[in-house]
Amino acid sequence: NSASAFWYFSRVCFDDATAQLRALAELHNGTIPLNDPDLMRIEADLKQTREKYQKAEAEFWRQLGVVEPAGEAEAVKKADEP
Repeated sequence: NSASAFWYFSRVCFDDATAQLRALAELHNGTIPLNDPDLMRIEADLKQTREKYQKAEAEFWRQLGVVEPAGEAEAVKKADEP
């Protein structure tokens, strides 16, 4: 199933990002500057992976015939915004 494969891929991406963040934190003695180019790249990569994951998850539920209640996806999106 392509959705399951993508979920696994997403997990690997998140684990990789975690390792990169830990290394970056060590490099900066525990405090990563907000404008650090590596941090911004990691954030962009995570955002892209999250978007792909959400699309794959929606497709997975669509294939199962489970329909998300109207407005719920938008509420979840807004709750996740900073």
